[in-house]
Amino acid sequence: MIFLTIDWHLPIKDNVLAFSIVLFIILLSPIILKRFKIPSIIGLMLAGMCIGGHGLNLITREGSISLFATIGLMYIMFLAGLEVDLLSFKEKKSRSISFGLLTFSIPFIIGFFVVYYFLNALLPPEHQLKWSGAILLSSMFSTNTLVAYPIIVRLGITKSEPVTITIGGTIITDTLVLLVFAVLSNLVTGTLDAVFILRLILSLTLFTIAVFVGIPILSRWFFRNIEDERGSQYIFVLAVVFLSGFLAEIAGVEPIIGAFMAGLALNRLIPQASPLMSRIEFVGQSLFIPFFLLSVGMVVDWRVFIEEKNVILFSLGLIIIALLTKWLAAWLTQVIFGYSPLERKLIFGLSSAHAAATIAIILAGFNLKILPSEALDATLPVIMISCLVSSIVTEASGRKYAVLSLEKHTPATEVKERIMVPIANPDHIHNLIDLALFIKDPETDSPIYPLSVIMDEGKIHEKIQQTYKMLEKSVSHVAETKQRIQPITKVDMNVADGIFRAIQENRINTVLMGWSSSGGASELLFGTVFDAVLNKVHQMIIVSKVLFPLQTFRSVHVAVPGYAELEIGFQKWIELLYRMHRQTEIGITFYGQQNTLRYLNHYIQTRKWKMVPNFHEMKNCSEFLEVSARLTGDLYVVISSRNFGVSYNEDYQYLPNSLIKQNAYLGTIVIYPQQNDIAQEESSLFQIDNMTLPQIQNFTKIRSWRQWIDRLMDKFKKI
Repeated sequence: MIFLTIDWHLPIKDNVLAFSIVLFIILLSPIILKRFKIPSIIGLMLAGMCIGGHGLNLITREGSISLFATIGLMYIMFLAGLEVDLLSFKEKKSRSISFGLLTFSIPFIIGFFVVYYFLNALLPPEHQLKWSGAILLSSMFSTNTLVAYPIIVRLGITKSEPVTITIGGTIITDTLVLLVFAVLSNLVTGTLDAVFILRLILSLTLFTIAVFVGIPILSRWFFRNIEDERGSQYIFVLAVVFLSGFLAEIAGVEPIIGAFMAGLALNRLIPQASPLMSRIEFVGQSLFIPFFLLSVGMVVDWRVFIEEKNVILFSLGLIIIALLTKWLAAWLTQVIFGYSPLERKLIFGLSSAHAAATIAIILAGFNLKILPSEALDATLPVIMISCLVSSIVTEASGRKYAVLSLEKHTPATEVKERIMVPIANPDHIHNLIDLALFIKDPETDSPIYPLSVIMDEGKIHEKIQQTYKMLEKSVSHVAETKQRIQPITKVDMNVADGIFRAIQENRINTVLMGWSSSGGASELLFGTVFDAVLNKVHQMIIVSKVLFPLQTFRSVHVAVPGYAELEIGFQKWIELLYRMHRQTEIGITFYGQQNTLRYLNHYIQTRKWKMVPNFHEMKNCSEFLEVSARLTGDLYVVISSRNFGVSYNEDYQYLPNSLIKQNAYLGTIVIYPQQNDIAQEESSLFQIDNMTLPQIQNFTKIRSWRQWIDRLMDKFKKI
């Protein structure tokens, strides 16, 4: 019988059974410990202690568990790099560097002094640390592993300033620690010389170039040319992460550094609101990261402290130094940069865990005979206690910080954004839905509304069935994200009327439409229907002809007509571009008249947005065409206007057509800002120079009509 052939001795050797037990632990331990208000991270580490070789000895850490743990650790570092707010990091890079130097130097210096001159006396004379062992053990205090980062992700504060500078500081301090270890190990083995130092500098330089230059080029090509079928994009990203980790090993640093740098390199190519990002987070937090946390618990051996009293005291001293010095680094960062006590707690909580790099350094030091076995045993509780403290402090301070962030947040507009995406061609669904995810306000919970209008010309039931199948694509595409989608089907005698009624019934304020392959102004996706829709509705209309993922474009060029700042929809389209910028972190250049550009710059500065656009004065649209002919890999946005708008310019009406004729594969978006309804006409005029923005927008209701009448009179005069 098969049952009798299985080896039931512990630890379990059957991989299928072992994997099943681990999965049940990952499933049940957070659920059970949640009742006792114990964070799931702690629960997984406690579970690892119970099932590991120093507990019930159910499962050995070697083999598949160790492999998955390595993947989990690299996944944590990759996610940390992927979710870093690069705009905030660039803006606060001096703070990240300062914190990184503080959280490295303070624990290292204090740790060496205390370990070498005080704690060393607790060890047997034959096992007391030499200066090399004291340096290596002290460098352990400087390391920190982002064990509590999943808590930050769950609380939704990954882009906050304390988290950003802590992540930046983590990579700096871990890199310095690993460099210290590399130099020290070569010094002990007698291989440290000028050749080694030169080789290390050269290899790190080549590795950095390969990651930050090679990976973005390769990834941009892949995302543009390979469809995301059966998770091909996810497999590509995973392969890039581990390739980067391998290249880091070749360069002489730990693979976790390579994984983090791969996250930074792919940061702007994987938007937060994309299905790919949701897939990455789901797999990591459900499988790989829990394996790593279990493996950390499996390393801890509490029996040592029952047998060796001096080891208890030595370990207690290490724990105090590890936590106190990290707290001092966070406190000095608070004092220097004026952070609040709550932000200091968040920085301390996230940076106080010692796990991955600590294990690597201590085990390597033991194998090189720099550290005695007592130091190895005493280090294990440091890992466990620091991870517990990190999880508890991060959970408590992170919750308070998230609540305060919500209380301080005030939405820019009172009206919730509602985006409708009329669809007629199934091939356009994914591109349009992805663009809708980019421009959607993340603070609103309104769904995206894909719309299909069916002409009332017979065989309605068959058309409805075909429409449902088409709209299912949009639902499945968004299913992996946190966004909601609500398909709409309308039956009407006229497509334009169907769109108009759907807009009114669902209180839509943004309409996103696709551009036909021919590119004519009257041959948009719905043919001449577009003109009817444009004249019927006053909501913002966006027309898109974008054949590639938005994040793969190198930069965005925006043509802005004169007096665009006077339109009622000015605020909305500039905020839309800002949201696109935040998602993709692509540079933006505005082209237009001097007064309009000056107002744009003033508006962006008053909003204190993390965006530094370029401004280029443009006398006519031909200059914009010259730019598009020269820079073909960029995205071009034209801010247009209805023919009764105050910023209406006939040249801008033909500009999109000229762009497409010049290059059919050029990424082009046309935005028709929101206009006032005719019935809202005011009866008084104001002086523009002394007006506020709302007053200017009210004034344009009259001015637009007067300008339209003036143009009409000019045409009659020419006749």
